[in-house]
Amino acid sequence: PVVLADEPTAALDETSSRAVMTLLKKLSSDRVVIVVSHDNRVWAYADHFVNLVDGTVLPHSHSPASDGAS
Repeated sequence: PVVLADEPTAALDETSSRAVMTLLKKLSSDRVVIVVSHDNRVWAYADHFVNLVDGTVLPHSHSPASDGAS
């Protein structure tokens, strides 16, 4: 199964955002979860991430957590 989540935290307060991202992380244990978000805080929950700016995929050589996401 695949879960696609487009801006799952967009209209949520910080507590609710954490709850949603925790649930999505838990779901990722036995399925693919793809999250699209403008919220850098979701990087802390990612195993992998792709940074897209103006239609261009930016290279990265570090883990999401090292960007200060928490």
